[in-house]
Amino acid sequence: MGDMVDETVASVDLASPSSEVVQHTHTIVVGAKRSDCATCFDTMETKTLPVATYTPDTFRTRRPIRLASRSWVNGPTVLRSGAVATELILAYNDGRVRVVFQHAPVWPKDVDTSGSEELPPPQGLKLFRVTVSREALRDQPPTPEIEQTYWKENENNNMEDMEKVQFFRPVPPFNWHKVWSGTSWTWGPSSGNRGWAIENIEEGDDWHGNSPVEQWNMRIPGGIFLQSPRMISPDATGLLRVAWMPNDQVLLRAEAGVLALQPMELMDEEKLEESTVFAFEPPSLASLRCDVLRKTGDLEGEPQFVKDQRGQVEEDAADPPFTSSDSTASAVQETKAASAPSDAAAKTNKPKDEPKTIGDVLRL
Repeated sequence: MGDMVDETVASVDLASPSSEVVQHTHTIVVGAKRSDCATCFDTMETKTLPVATYTPDTFRTRRPIRLASRSWVNGPTVLRSGAVATELILAYNDGRVRVVFQHAPVWPKDVDTSGSEELPPPQGLKLFRVTVSREALRDQPPTPEIEQTYWKENENNNMEDMEKVQFFRPVPPFNWHKVWSGTSWTWGPSSGNRGWAIENIEEGDDWHGNSPVEQWNMRIPGGIFLQSPRMISPDATGLLRVAWMPNDQVLLRAEAGVLALQPMELMDEEKLEESTVFAFEPPSLASLRCDVLRKTGDLEGEPQFVKDQRGQVEEDAADPPFTSSDSTASAVQETKAASAPSDAAAKTNKPKDEPKTIGDVLRL
C-alpha cells in the first residue's frame, strides 16, 4: 500500500433515452499519439465501457447508498471476488473526490488457504486497494497539465470566488492545523439524521491532521487525506475517513463506520460450536458523518520553525543557528525551544542573521 499502481484519464457519460432511464458509461483513454509539428493534432484512442442503467425503482436497491450534507457513501458491498468495497465521496462546487476502499478476508499465517480443507472463519478484512478519482463537471478532465494552464491564466483571481476546484495545488502540511468551525451531519441506524454546530474541533477529533501508525494513512496532492483501518475485525467498527481542502479556507471531512464478519444467529451456541458451517451477516454501514468547516483562525503554540518559514515570527538574533556539528544535548534543547510558543520572540526586532529554515531543523 502506498505505491501508485496505475492511473488513467476517463470521462463519465450519463445519457437519458427517456425520462425514467439513465445510462451510465465510462470513456477511457487507452492510447495516445502526440504530434511534433505545429499544424498537426494529437490523437487519442478511447474505449467506452458500459457501467449501469438506472431507473427510479432500481437506483436505491442496487447498493446501499446514503447522502449526508456534501458527502455520499456507497456500500459496504460484497464484490464477486469476495472483497468488500466502500465508496466515499466529497463534493464542492464543480468538483468532487471519490475514494473506494477495498478490504479482503484474511486468515492467520499458519492456515493453508490453498488446500481443499475447510477454512476457519477469517481473522478480519484487510485493506488491499484504494482507488482515488478526481472528478469535475467540465469539458476537459482535471489533469495536472490542463489545471496548470487554466490557473496560470487566472492567477490574479481569488480562488475562493471561482467555481472551479484546483485538484493538484500544493498544500503545506501545517495548513491542516488550524481553528476550524462549521456544521456536522451525522447518521446512525437508531439515531437517524442529526445536525450539529462545531465551534472548534476538539483534541482527539482532529484526525485530519494525525497519521497514527496503527491506521493506513496517505496525503496526496490537492489537500486530500485518506485514512482506513489496516484490518477491519469482527469485534470493532472500522472507520473509513476522507478529508479534503478544496481551498485554504474550507475543510470537508467524511467518516463511514463499517461492520463486517458479524456472526449470523442461525442456531444456539452449543450447536454452533459443534458445527463446521459459519455464516455471517452482510457488511453494513454503522455510522456516517460529514463535516463542512471553514478556517476561523490559527492554532496557538505552532512550532517555531513553521512560523519562521511563513514569515510570521522572526527569531532572536542572540540564538545561534542550527548546525550539523551541534551536540545531541544542545540540539534537543534548541528543538524544544523552537517548538514551544514564545511571546517574547514575537516582540523582538528583526535579527541581523537569516532566520532558520526547515532544512536546518531537519539536519538535526
